[in-house]
Amino acid sequence: MELLGLEHFSGCLNETFETEIDGMAMRFTLVEAQPLPSGNPQRKRDPFSLLFLNEAAVVFPQKVYSLRHPRLGTTGIFLVPAQWQAVCAEQQANPRPVRLRVLSWGAAPAPDTLLRQMAETFPGSQILAAFGQTEMSPV
Repeated sequence: MELLGLEHFSGCLNETFETEIDGMAMRFTLVEAQPLPSGNPQRKRDPFSLLFLNEAAVVFPQKVYSLRHPRLGTTGIFLVPAQWQAVCAEQQANPRPVRLRVLSWGAAPAPDTLLRQMAETFPGSQILAAFGQTEMSPV
C-alpha cells in the first residue's frame, strides 16, 4: 500500500471527501494542503497538514475517521483533542442525537473533571488516552 503524501492531496483541493458518522454520510471539502517543517532526515514522507470544510451543524468528536475519495480511495485522519471541553459544553448546551463509541484524547493532560464531563456528555462511550510520538498517531 502506497504511503499518501502532500502531492496526493494537493491534487484534490476543492474536492469532496466522505466519511460516516452514526450511519450518516458526511461530506468534507479539502480547502488547504500545506507542507510542515521536519528535522528528521530519515522520514518516510515529508510532513503536511490538511484543512477540510464542512457546513454540517454536527460536533465531530476527536477520533480516527475513514475518509473516502474517488481517486485516493479510503484513508484515515486523526483530529487533535484540544477542544474536548468546548465539544462537551456545546453538546450539553445544544444536545444533538449523537452516539459515540470511542472518545480519545491526548497531546495534553486531561483533568478528572473533564473526563467525568466527557463520560456524562456521551454516556456509554469508551474513553481512551492516546499518547506517544505524534508520528505514530495514525497507526
